[in-house]
Amino acid sequence: QKYFFSSSACAYNVSKQQDVFVEGLKEGDEYPANPETVLLSDGSSVTLNSGSKITYKTNFNNKNRDVRLKGEAFFKVQPGRFPFLIHTDHGKVEVLGTSFNILARPENFEVGVNTGVVQVSNKTKSVILKQGERINFKPSESHLGPVIKSYANYPDWIYNKMVFEKTPLRTVCNEIERIFDISFIFSKPSFANITITGVLDA
Repeated sequence: QKYFFSSSACAYNVSKQQDVFVEGLKEGDEYPANPETVLLSDGSSVTLNSGSKITYKTNFNNKNRDVRLKGEAFFKVQPGRFPFLIHTDHGKVEVLGTSFNILARPENFEVGVNTGVVQVSNKTKSVILKQGERINFKPSESHLGPVIKSYANYPDWIYNKMVFEKTPLRTVCNEIERIFDISFIFSKPSFANITITGVLDA
């Protein structure tokens, strides 16, 4: 037996296995809209970007503070008895108390820290990120990528913006397609490799 709860932009699904599924705006839903923020039992909050989902146990904060993320979310983690662990398909992020963003989509993995310190690890490496630092790399790469400086007002989607830094046009179009549920066709395949730098309103 499963129980389903919904709000304007968020869906909660509790199963007999005691998993809680929280889903943000679906791709193609009305946008822009206020991102959905979920308050966890330890006082931490998770704001979900569109097409994103977190899963956690109903006994969260009793023996651990583990969540699983697919998509993108901004976390504000309160100090607690247990480390706060975010599991993704591409790596694991461990924190004690901080605010940070995680992007975990099939084509890209990014972690950026606004306050505090986090540890990011995969099967081959781990890296410590401090305030104002982030990593961004393709999941097909075994390394975690170099640590780079975050831009102002990071992450962009919280502010209904899209920030691109020498980003291939194909990647730019993929993000616009995901948000607005539209499609692009390039008249010439080479156009997809043109790089874009700038800020777009979402």
